[in-house]
Amino acid sequence: MCEGAHAPGTPCHLPITQMPILQSLPLNVSESSIKWVCAIQQLYKRILENSFALNGIEERLIRLERIVSPQYKLYPTQNKWTFLELDTMFGVVYHIQWSIEENYLRYRLGYVNDIKEPSENYYSGRFEMYPTTNVYNFLVLDTRTGDVFQVQWNTERKNEGIWKIE
Repeated sequence: MCEGAHAPGTPCHLPITQMPILQSLPLNVSESSIKWVCAIQQLYKRILENSFALNGIEERLIRLERIVSPQYKLYPTQNKWTFLELDTMFGVVYHIQWSIEENYLRYRLGYVNDIKEPSENYYSGRFEMYPTTNVYNFLVLDTRTGDVFQVQWNTERKNEGIWKIE
């Protein structure tokens, strides 16, 4: 690669055969064309160096977001006695039915994501849930993959479930 800064009007320090981009050019290329390609290589190298620095910042921001985002969130339904609880890290949805009496219940509707992935792919805030205009249906978004799931709750367990929207 062409290294270092050049004074205006001076050629690249590397011979054409050592410049990867220039190896495919015909030998009768003008000196000014070579200078332009050399300048482009230098710019590309700087862009790569800066992108590595930005990747480090992005990773730190992601780690911070994972710390700040709560792992569990409650979502009200249009039924005053029923909430859905979302584990925003693993995509588990729970049906919560509460009561002023002691006959409340909590059970897992299911997993939004059954795929086993490396642990670094799971973080608080990965899954988000959104209500729909249908009383019994919510949508869950996997913010890492973009996958969307339909979550259906009901007062009868046989009518509940989670399905991936293809």
